Amino acid sequence: YPLCALAVSDERPDAIHPDTAKMFAKSKYPMVQMIGAGTHHKKKRRKEGEICLRFFSSQLINLITTLNITEPYFCRAMKPNWTKSKADWDDTLVEDQLRSGGLIEALRVLKLGYPTRVPYQKIWDKFNGKIKNPLVNNLGQMGFAQAVLMAFGVDDTTYELGLTKIFFKPAKAAVLDEIMASADKPMSAEQNEMIVKFVQQKRTKQMVGAVKVFLKLSLRIRFKRARENMAKWGRVLGMVSRTVVRHADYAKNAMKIKAAQQIQAFFRSKDAMRTAGPQITEKRKVPTAWPLV
Repeated sequence: YPLCALAVSDERPDAIHPDTAKMFAKSKYPMVQMIGAGTHHKKKRRKEGEICLRFFSSQLINLITTLNITEPYFCRAMKPNWTKSKADWDDTLVEDQLRSGGLIEALRVLKLGYPTRVPYQKIWDKFNGKIKNPLVNNLGQMGFAQAVLMAFGVDDTTYELGLTKIFFKPAKAAVLDEIMASADKPMSAEQNEMIVKFVQQKRTKQMVGAVKVFLKLSLRIRFKRARENMAKWGRVLGMVSRTVVRHADYAKNAMKIKAAQQIQAFFRSKDAMRTAGPQITEKRKVPTAWPLV
């Protein structure tokens, strides 16, 4: 913590060398002179942790006091690039940050001309409990405010719904005052009918949207499972098919080898018959003499 470091530098038990103190004293900046104004004599050793903690506690109390008497605002800092360079600018990165922070949507609403902003809580406090309709009472603040506007015949093209507020066009600012003035009056039958119709349409859209989301998610889940099954069983089928092909090739080669061996044996027998044929014929012509007993 920078301020805590300055406080510790004043209270450090270590001695400052005289040359260092002279160098800081010659500076033209008062802060540098204050940092180097320590003594070069050894002081009694004190606990640095207690000094830093006491200084930080006093700063924190002062900060809380300042925040209580002021109205702080949150400043959104944008990261211009991924390289931490002061010269580079990534349009896509900055645009994503602006869109995620809601600034682009806020600028779009301001560009369309919706200067009047009314919190949902204001309409909720005025009309909550005065509309005797269980369907409306189950709505949130956004839907409740929209139902009240529909009951008074406000066109949905004259306002935009935000996260916590309704944005009205300039021409419809007076209509809002009339609606707020009619908060103490009971709703007419026509207004109740319009509210019921609006709630029914809203529920129908929610159901249709839920079905679309369910079908889309289920389709994605089926595709994911199909890819996983294909990756799993595809490898198994590939291994089996490679094994079958390998054994088929082995059997085919074995049959070719056996056929070649039979052909080779046939031709060898023919060659042997051609070589041994004259000898056999000659042997048959020579008479055999049997010995007399």
